[in-house]
Amino acid sequence: MNLLEQLKAFLKSQGLEDTQVDTIANGLAGAKIHLSAEEKIDERYTKLKGQNELLDKQLKAANDTIETLKKDNGSNEDLLNEVQKYKDDNKALQDKYDKDVVEVEKKQLVINALTKEGAVHPDLLVASMDLSKVELKDGKISGHKDLFKDLKESYKDQFKEVDPEDGGDDKGGYQYVPAGGDDKGGKGDVDVIGAMQAYSVHK
Repeated sequence: MNLLEQLKAFLKSQGLEDTQVDTIANGLAGAKIHLSAEEKIDERYTKLKGQNELLDKQLKAANDTIETLKKDNGSNEDLLNEVQKYKDDNKALQDKYDKDVVEVEKKQLVINALTKEGAVHPDLLVASMDLSKVELKDGKISGHKDLFKDLKESYKDQFKEVDPEDGGDDKGGYQYVPAGGDDKGGKGDVDVIGAMQAYSVHK
């Protein structure tokens, strides 16, 4: 016999009619009255309440852990941003260095070309030139002839006659010859690496 049947039997023993017993039995669920086989129901409730509180603490701890992870993730993001900024700064410095190297090489090749054109002080003349009009590609410069023509007209006393057989004819461009390399271009070839080092010291 289950608990509900035991309750009905008890109510009948107390003199209630069957219809009354059934009405009471059917109304238990609606009144949120639940039967328990345990004698100490209060103790069971206390135990369940304690378990619920423990679960609440565990849930709170889990939420705290999530918040901590979010904060750590934010820190990692900040760190990644710092790393990215460092990379960007380094790239900017590298780009500037690469540009400076190109400008130094271009400048030295222009000085070399001016020397072949008979310039007395090519290092001074190059300072008056707009080197942005000179293109450097594959170790050769181009676009400089018109600039040289203007220089010869403006600074005639800064140029001397040159012997065409002594490297005066550039034949379409001036080739940079590394130190120790095969020199086929006449006199005045410049060590660009040395020039870069000098540029770095005096910058």
